[in-house]
Amino acid sequence: RSSAVAVLGIMGIATVASVSLVSTTFADSLDYNVNVNTSLNVTVSTDTVSLVLNPGSNPFASTNLDVSVGTNNPWGYKLYINADGTDLTNDTYTTPSYINTLDSTATGTSTAFPANKWGFRVSSLSSGNIADSSITDTTGTYFYPFTSGAMVGSNTQAVNNSTSTLTFASKVDYEKPAGVYTLDFSFK
Repeated sequence: RSSAVAVLGIMGIATVASVSLVSTTFADSLDYNVNVNTSLNVTVSTDTVSLVLNPGSNPFASTNLDVSVGTNNPWGYKLYINADGTDLTNDTYTTPSYINTLDSTATGTSTAFPANKWGFRVSSLSSGNIADSSITDTTGTYFYPFTSGAMVGSNTQAVNNSTSTLTFASKVDYEKPAGVYTLDFSFK
């Protein structure tokens, strides 16, 4: 009988060891997951693009706006400029006055730029960044009609700080009433 008891005792130990091994195997199969969401950060150098024009002494002016993008999206981004219209509006008076966008491409000098018009261009891009060729002039010679939905920046990889510089210009004469002419736009 003592040998039978010894055999049962060994079987009991083997059973406990087996349970312990199953528990260890289960703990080894634990997964640890970290989900990193896609992020897009757009910053602009100023909240207001502002030109001060005087028909007599300073009828033409231009200014820059830097738009920087950062994303962790491995396929990059596309950035578009959007607005509800294309013309600058002065609502100071009962009858609004407008500065219309350019009718076609214009040379960006005070003598060649048409009066009572405004336009813009993508004037510089970070390395690897591209924009619609129909609105890009890195030589600083031309301005283009404003088109809502124009792509002002794009990259095909994740970037930390990809910048597009947009240059806005306008020229007025004495036909335009004094006041502030505005157009709200956004980047998407």
